[in-house]
Amino acid sequence: MKFRYLIFVLLLSISIVSAEETSVELIVGKNSVSVGEPFMVKIKVNGSTSPISPDMSIVKDFSTTFIGGMPQSNSSVTIINGRMTKTSFHGYVATYRFVANKSGLLEIPPLTISVNGRKIETEPRNIRVSEIGKIDGFGLEIKSSDKSCYIGQPIVVEVIFYLTQNVQGIDFNLPFLDDDRLSFSPINYARNKYTNDNYMKVEVGKFSFNALKGNVRYKGIGGLAVKFKMAVVPLDSGKIDFDSATVACDVVRGYRRRSRSIFDDPFFGGRRRQAVTQKIIVPSDALSINVKNTPMVGRPENYNQHVGIYKIQTLAEPETVNVGDPITLTIVLSGSVLLDKTPPPLLYKQKNLIKEFKVPQDIADGKNVDGNIVFTQTIRALTDKVKEIPPIELPYFDVKKGRYEIAKSQAIPIVVKPTKVITVADAEGL
Repeated sequence: MKFRYLIFVLLLSISIVSAEETSVELIVGKNSVSVGEPFMVKIKVNGSTSPISPDMSIVKDFSTTFIGGMPQSNSSVTIINGRMTKTSFHGYVATYRFVANKSGLLEIPPLTISVNGRKIETEPRNIRVSEIGKIDGFGLEIKSSDKSCYIGQPIVVEVIFYLTQNVQGIDFNLPFLDDDRLSFSPINYARNKYTNDNYMKVEVGKFSFNALKGNVRYKGIGGLAVKFKMAVVPLDSGKIDFDSATVACDVVRGYRRRSRSIFDDPFFGGRRRQAVTQKIIVPSDALSINVKNTPMVGRPENYNQHVGIYKIQTLAEPETVNVGDPITLTIVLSGSVLLDKTPPPLLYKQKNLIKEFKVPQDIADGKNVDGNIVFTQTIRALTDKVKEIPPIELPYFDVKKGRYEIAKSQAIPIVVKPTKVITVADAEGL
C-alpha cells in the first residue's frame, strides 16, 4: 500500500511541457558587434516542422542571408527538490546570417512566422553596433567602370580586397546587392596561362563569384589582392548610392604550441602550432552613380530599356502548322554585356507580328546560354494566308552614337494549313 502511495505522489510531482505547444523564439548570437561583422540569428519554432518563413525585407538596418533550416526534436528531464519536469521540443530551427550596415543601437524588428495557420511574432531585439577603427595594411576598394550611365546600361563594378598580412576566413558583406534598383550578374575573369594568378570562389549572399587572387604592392608594401567583378544594370533613374561594403577576416598575429598529444604528430595530420588570430573588419569608401533616362525624342514605341549594342536572331518550331496551332518562337539576344534579367523584346507591340499572329503579353524570363540571352514564346497563326514570321525588332539606345537604333532578325518562312472542319458526313464515316 505504501508503495502504491509513493508512485501516486511521484506522478503528481511530474510536470510535462507538451511538444504540441506552439511558440517562436529569436536567438541572437551576439548583442554587440562592429559594422560589417557577421553574426548568427536563429528562429526556433516549437509545434511545427514546416512553418512559413518570415518576410526579412522589413529588416532595414541589417543585411540578412538565409543559411538553412531543418526540423528538430529533443526532450530533457530535470529533477529539482524531488519535482521532475520533462521538457520536449518538436519543431523547426532556421538560421540566418546578419550583418549591420551602420553603427548605433539597431533593432531587429518583430518577425512574423505563420505556424499551423496562426501568425506569431518574435520579440524585437536591440543590437549595439560600433564603428570600425582604422586598420593598417588592409584596404577594400569598390570601383565602377562608369560614374554616369543610362537606365538599362550595364556597367562593371569590381571589388578589390588588399591585404599585407596572413589571414584566415575572408567574409565579404556587400549591402548594395540587396538594392532593388539594381540588377546584378557575376562576371568571371578570363584565365591567363602565362601568369601565376589563382582563382577562388567567393560567396556573398545569393551570389557566387569567381575571384582572382594575385601579388600586388599596397601602399608600398608587398601583399595580395583578392578581387571579383559583376555586371550591374540600373533599373531606375537618379543618384544611386552604393552603401559601404565590408570584409571580415581573422588576422594571424602569431602561433602557440598546442598541448602535446599523439595526434599532434604530422603522421596523423596534426599540427603542433596553433594560430593566434584577431578578428578585423575592413570597410570600403562609398560609391555613387548617376543614372539618366534615355531621351524621349525618337524613342520607339516598342523600346524596352535595352542600352548598348544588340543583335537579335529568331528560330521557329515547327515551321508547318495548322491555323491556331502553337509555334515556339525562340529569340536570341547578343552583343552588349547581358544579364540573366535582360528584358525581352515587346512582342505584343510588334505591329507586323500581331497583325497575323496571336501573341501573349507575358513572356518567361530569359536564360543565359554561352553569354547570350534566350527567350521563348508561343505564338499562333490567325489565318492560312500567313507565309512567314516577320522580322522581330529590338530597339536599343546606342550610347556612343547617342541615338536609338533597331536590330532586326531575319523573317522565317512557314507553311500554315487551314483548320479542317469536321462535317456530319465526316463524323458518320468515323
